[in-house]
Amino acid sequence: MIMHNSSIPYYSVSVIFTSYGSLSSLHHLYFTLVLVVYLITLVANIFLMVVIYMEPSLHKPMYIFLFNLALNGLYGSSAFYPQLLDNLLSEVQGSSYVGCLVQVFCMSSYATCAYAILTVMAYDRYVSICKPLLYYRIITHEKVKRLLMFSYFFPVLGTSINTVLTARLPLCELKIHRLFCDNWAVVKNSCINTNLNNVFGLLLIVIFVILPMFFVIFTYSKILMITLKTSKEAQRKALSTCAPHLITFINFSIAVLFALIYNRFDVQQVPAGVNIMISVHFVVIPPLLHPIIYGIRTQEIRKCIRKLLDLAHSHSCSKVMWRSSLDSLRYMYLLFPLLLYFVTVFANVFLMLVIYLEPGLHKPMYIFIFNLALNGLYGSSAFYLKLMDNLLSGGQESSYIYCLVQVFCVTTYGAFTFTILAVMAYDRHVSICQPLQYYSIMTPAKVKGLLTGAYLLPVSGMLIHITLTGRLPLCRFTIHKLFCDNWAVVKLSCVNTNANNVFGLFLTVVFAAFPFVVVLHSYVQILLVCFKATKEAQRKALSTCAPHLITFINFTLASLFSVIYNRFDYQLPTSINVFMSVHFIVIPPLLHPIIYGIRTQDIWKSINSSSSYYGTLIFTSYGSLGNLRYLYITFALLTYLLTVFANVFLMLVIYLESSLHKPMYIFLFNLALNGLYGSSAFYPKLMDNLLSDVQGSSYVGCLVQVFCISTYGTCAYAILTVMAYDRYISICKPLQYYNIMTPAKVRKLLAFSYFFPISGMSVHVWLTSRLPLCRFTIHKLFCHNLAVVNLTCAPHLITFVNFSMATLFSVIYNRLELYVPTYVNLMMSLHIVVIPPLLHPVIYGLRTQEIRKSILKMLSTRRLFTVSSVSCHVTS
Repeated sequence: MIMHNSSIPYYSVSVIFTSYGSLSSLHHLYFTLVLVVYLITLVANIFLMVVIYMEPSLHKPMYIFLFNLALNGLYGSSAFYPQLLDNLLSEVQGSSYVGCLVQVFCMSSYATCAYAILTVMAYDRYVSICKPLLYYRIITHEKVKRLLMFSYFFPVLGTSINTVLTARLPLCELKIHRLFCDNWAVVKNSCINTNLNNVFGLLLIVIFVILPMFFVIFTYSKILMITLKTSKEAQRKALSTCAPHLITFINFSIAVLFALIYNRFDVQQVPAGVNIMISVHFVVIPPLLHPIIYGIRTQEIRKCIRKLLDLAHSHSCSKVMWRSSLDSLRYMYLLFPLLLYFVTVFANVFLMLVIYLEPGLHKPMYIFIFNLALNGLYGSSAFYLKLMDNLLSGGQESSYIYCLVQVFCVTTYGAFTFTILAVMAYDRHVSICQPLQYYSIMTPAKVKGLLTGAYLLPVSGMLIHITLTGRLPLCRFTIHKLFCDNWAVVKLSCVNTNANNVFGLFLTVVFAAFPFVVVLHSYVQILLVCFKATKEAQRKALSTCAPHLITFINFTLASLFSVIYNRFDYQLPTSINVFMSVHFIVIPPLLHPIIYGIRTQDIWKSINSSSSYYGTLIFTSYGSLGNLRYLYITFALLTYLLTVFANVFLMLVIYLESSLHKPMYIFLFNLALNGLYGSSAFYPKLMDNLLSDVQGSSYVGCLVQVFCISTYGTCAYAILTVMAYDRYISICKPLQYYNIMTPAKVRKLLAFSYFFPISGMSVHVWLTSRLPLCRFTIHKLFCHNLAVVNLTCAPHLITFVNFSMATLFSVIYNRLELYVPTYVNLMMSLHIVVIPPLLHPVIYGLRTQEIRKSILKMLSTRRLFTVSSVSCHVTS
């Protein structure tokens, strides 16, 4: 027991967080993920605050409250993430008791201030809609200040008293079963009666959660009563102005409700992964989503973002054209789908690799999960690639044939998902209701038959569907979506579409309603069996069924959104329309691998063990680092940052300067992009090893690095080859250059430069992965496939010779066991992945006249802008 006495230094006590569990084997992966989320949260909130601060037209009560909501989000995030990041890097996950109390205060005051601000915002919306003529007489500047003072003062006062009451308690236990310090978690560790804390805590919940909730419900009921009596236009305007706040409030309320239930009730049967997600939801999701919701959903903020970014927008026409409100912000929006696509691909491929490489997961359930992830990749690629192409091209258009191809891919993806989920429900039903007969029923032949049916039936149905759509003549050529959808294309037709309507409804019944009935029947049967089982059996059934049930509900809701949006012409704001139409193809492929990776115990164990069947590979070339490790990591970090900066700078110059939007510079942009990819495959792992006591890698991680470095090398060679062809056409056939090097030709050459190397290296790595290992020592600084013969280049002869020499030495070094001094070995083996990505942007930036001119132009423009700004300030 830790008591308040002089013999024990009470305030030097440390508390231990137990929820980190066995994360240590993946702590660097989690650290990177958490850091990215924290940085995105910071950027999103600061960006929103800067927009509101810099734009005088947004200096209104509504946006002042929104500014404070974003500021509070920054405060809450900064109270949570730094401590979390520190613990992920530490061997012992804990905190000093004083630090713990500080975090308790910060987290509690963040939550209560958020609720108070959201309540004030609800009052502001109520006055704005219900008393519009009196708005500026009621919501004066003085009133705004008082409301904000109320939003901060009373929550801070209440949580201060609460923290003081907690601090006076002696502790019996120093373990907190959370990722962070929470008031109730600390109180439960006390040795004495905590009734005073309990009562005061419930009082705070009533004052800062329940009462605001009732107040918000009251204000929105009044708003609803008023809007029902107004015109359609007024209703649309009210929905547009209230929707962001309502979405934010509901999201935050659900998050807080999760946290309260988790805190106040000992829900023992909820798996650890779900517990962690529930406990951190209120501090992770709202600060991340609030600026996005308000930035996308609030018209005035969108206009101001466009104004600040000063992006021009253009319109173009073609056979089929998408209409979207995102045109003028396409370059900013390009980054978001690109990031989402990479995360989706990485998550699904990682899950597939774990299942494929781990023999213990070669069971029906995981084979179906593998196929679900594969289908997610298929659907994501059908959507994101064309979306990003449209955002880059400036003209959101597609040929009619490609549009039909996308319709087929998107609809088969949706149907595949439903059929695979139905098959998985059947598998869970057999597993729980007929466990002794499971392997006699779910034989390999049965699994193949079920998967064949899950793919063949949707393909057959969708082929007929697409044929019926393809025969229709079109009267219009504008689709009010971000992608080609069957119903959107059908609505463009000039003729009767009854056959399409009837067959479409038939497919909806077969591939959505029927699987839904199968899943519902399966879970009813499972529920009946579980009622008769023991607590342990119930817990196991919940653990095995929860991921599937979450996935199915999520996808069903997403599909329902899409069906409602397609079949019924609701007059909703554009951004809601966009969200509803893409939800089913964006969210499920992103969440499925995360849900199954976190929630499925066998997969979690396999990820943690990192394919322990093969063991850990040790790198011997690091030698004895001793105290020099910090010198080496500083040098590696600086080189990496320099490489990233040089490549990103070159890419930005090409991207921002319209005169450089020519084939040669497009290829150069891709060469720099590939350099970033290759560097990122090498440096982070190198720095991780320099910081670690044991320099090694899991076998799965090693294969991933082999694939990345191999594809980097082969893609670099392919791009350089394409650049050589471009130079040949430019010099030998100058008059025919633009007839030969058309935009379509450039896209095909780039597709070739990526597709074939990736395909070849995928087979190559697969052949490597099937080999049993006899030794686990690699005499290099990184994982390298000894059979790989490809790598990089420059403008054009310098880079090509440099890269070829690096590749040649690497091949000789790998194939022939020559005696070469250790440092020469290291230098030459690293040459291929270090020097080219660093030199390419420098060589091209210095040696290519147009790029030099563009850099000077950009710098002089910035200088002129700065001088003129200063002059304006002086004049004013």
